[in-house]
Amino acid sequence: MLDALGTDPGGDVVVAAHSAGGLTAPLVAAEAGARAVVLVSALLPQPGGRFVEQNAEEHVLLADYQAGVERDAEGRRVWTDAELARDHLYNGCAPEDAASAYARLRPQASTIFSEISPAAAWPPATATVVDVRATEDRIVSPQWARVAVPQRLGLDSIVLEGVGHSPMLSHPGRVTEILLAA
Repeated sequence: MLDALGTDPGGDVVVAAHSAGGLTAPLVAAEAGARAVVLVSALLPQPGGRFVEQNAEEHVLLADYQAGVERDAEGRRVWTDAELARDHLYNGCAPEDAASAYARLRPQASTIFSEISPAAAWPPATATVVDVRATEDRIVSPQWARVAVPQRLGLDSIVLEGVGHSPMLSHPGRVTEILLAA
């Protein structure tokens, strides 16, 4: 994996993770010796736990987060309805940005949700963590995040008012500022 990063452990690595990418962020950060992790509308794993159980207990994902999602022949999650994807994933984005993002969506493996998280700790001891949340997220519960982020990460989120699940598309300048500050 470090070969893909093009760096050695302890290098100047910042891990940025969006949505389900939050489940793998602590693994990548620990392996790469990242100096920072920036989470954007991200899920937070429970080390040694399964996300499906965490979600059932904590209601991390909003009730209709899978509207417009079907399983393909390999069991991967696939958004099949561009309008529902725009309403859930890309709310707040310009129509052309939502359409462009939808055209690039790829199937997502489901194992990340059902396998036991191999993360040893969260957050990684080596990294500064920055958490970015949106008040209008229609996938990851903003109410859950208000409680979970301080409890799990020991920090307050940067809250983007009136922003949906994909602020890197709807407010790229603001998210870029946050990434550069990390």
